[in-house]
Amino acid sequence: MDILTEQEWLESRLAHIGASEVPALFGLGFMSAYELMAVKLGHVEPFSGNLATSIGLALEDIIAKEFTKKHGLELLDPGKYTVFPHHEWPVLRATPDRVIGDLEDPIAVVELKHVSERNVQDVRDGKAHDSHLVQLQTQMLCTGARKGYLAYVIGNSEYVDLEYDYDAEWGDMILDRAKWFWELKEAGEYPEPDAKSIEVLKKLHPKDSGEEITDDAMEYWISRRQAAKADQKALEQEIKECDAHLMDAMGDVTTLHAGNFQVTWKWQERKGYSVEPSETRVLRVKETSDE
Repeated sequence: MDILTEQEWLESRLAHIGASEVPALFGLGFMSAYELMAVKLGHVEPFSGNLATSIGLALEDIIAKEFTKKHGLELLDPGKYTVFPHHEWPVLRATPDRVIGDLEDPIAVVELKHVSERNVQDVRDGKAHDSHLVQLQTQMLCTGARKGYLAYVIGNSEYVDLEYDYDAEWGDMILDRAKWFWELKEAGEYPEPDAKSIEVLKKLHPKDSGEEITDDAMEYWISRRQAAKADQKALEQEIKECDAHLMDAMGDVTTLHAGNFQVTWKWQERKGYSVEPSETRVLRVKETSDE
């Protein structure tokens, strides 16, 4: 465990991979591996936080108190700039939100998460977000803890926490993936871009130069793009055809039940703020339970 100053921590970010960055190496979370490489190579500025992260930080103590209230376990705060380097490969490191047990040799780590009401049914059903789980496994890998908790506050009214054991197979995969990424970084190379790389590519290349190039290897991606566009158009037409059949069957009714599905076709008014006001019926389909 190393206790750094804020300046030391900021200056050391480019020379390390943090637990919160590891999900990007697996295509999870808000950042791609391509964007992370742009950060580590110093080609774009690191993420410095936003309103959501500020709110999450402000709520950490409240979430920690809810955890203690539920489990009766004391949580220790290692501090924002305390890092736990991996014992064999210190390029990889973690800064858990809270730990249980000894501060230097914790028996468990606890990540405190504030999430919105959207897409959290899995959490309520006992399954963490994949990116959070990878982050937690990385923290256990670096700290030596063999148990971890993800403590969620959903919206502003619901508390849920999930318990996980350290998974050695995941630990090996995380370490291998991090070393692969770092080899590319040392060579000054980028990984393959993916769909999440679009925004950072716009930052890296904000203006065109007027030059022309020929690269026949890109014919594969152009052909694939054109095929996807054609498939997208066909799918959109198919969805519209299905909607037309549903609307024809429903007429003026609001709700249709069919097997395990429920279809609503409701009148909706949209108030005009940044867009023009409108009134229309909106068709929605959802799958219902067998009960």
